Amino acid sequence: MPGLQLASFWEGNRAQLFATYVLSSVAAVVPVPVPMDFGHDLLCTLTRLERHALFAGRAFSVQVKSKSDPEIRYGGLNKRREWKRYEVDWLYEQQQSFVVCVVDLKEWTVNLYSTQFMWWIPWQKGTPGEVILVPDLPLDDFREAEGRSMENRYRSAALENASDGSRPGDGFSYRIPLGNPIVSVSVKEQEAAEFREQIRGCLERWVGLDYRNLTYRRLKVPYVEEWITWVTNEPPTPPGNLWCFHNPTHDKNIKEILSSISPAIASLMHNLNRQGQYDKLEVVKPLASLIHEYGLLDETATRFVTDGNR
Repeated sequence: MPGLQLASFWEGNRAQLFATYVLSSVAAVVPVPVPMDFGHDLLCTLTRLERHALFAGRAFSVQVKSKSDPEIRYGGLNKRREWKRYEVDWLYEQQQSFVVCVVDLKEWTVNLYSTQFMWWIPWQKGTPGEVILVPDLPLDDFREAEGRSMENRYRSAALENASDGSRPGDGFSYRIPLGNPIVSVSVKEQEAAEFREQIRGCLERWVGLDYRNLTYRRLKVPYVEEWITWVTNEPPTPPGNLWCFHNPTHDKNIKEILSSISPAIASLMHNLNRQGQYDKLEVVKPLASLIHEYGLLDETATRFVTDGNR
């Protein structure tokens, strides 16, 4: 309406403008116009300085929130008690690293949070009914304080059925702790060249982790990597600091894993056979036999298991 805008909208716009300014010190930032905003406020590409030129690096997207209301919800039921599955599908169909940004306009600070912990849910639980991303909530609050195992580490609450009686996803809402910020920047700090390089290196490490998890997701491999501990504004350091997802449920995810490696095993067997490396072919056969038990080995490679032909 001409001459009028909700005050809350204006504060949100200010938060986005401030986040754009701060992030521009380490990335090329493109704000998404409101009519085209489908869940990303900023599209960023990390930049690195070499002599007198800037070079583009990895891309990532940013959702900006204000400190007064930092939580982000996906899914759940709308006012008509219809399940908003499209929000959950959108969240888990990301094609690039997704970062949450919380802006404090009173303190003039920008905090960035990794969404690494959200990837555990679909492999362990299937399609969640609702996902709530909670910045500054440590993972230990869910695991140690409440005695939760890594297999059941997020606080969940049962959702009501939709108006048509159907169950929204797996029927639960999950509060996912994002932990401490991976990056925290104030106005004065972001102007220091040394600090910029430190932040750039930190984001490069975190965004790289996201892309590995996205690759596993696209390959349908139920495997998730997470940094166990980190210090804000410092690149997390391996080895020994990565936790990898394992499903304790009997036979859960086994077929998906075998399906993802089946083409590679079939190709390996064909190549070993054609190259006359029959001793190595015999080593591969037991794994190929397991894949065959699940009906996942291609027809031409099956003969190596069933009749031993070369």
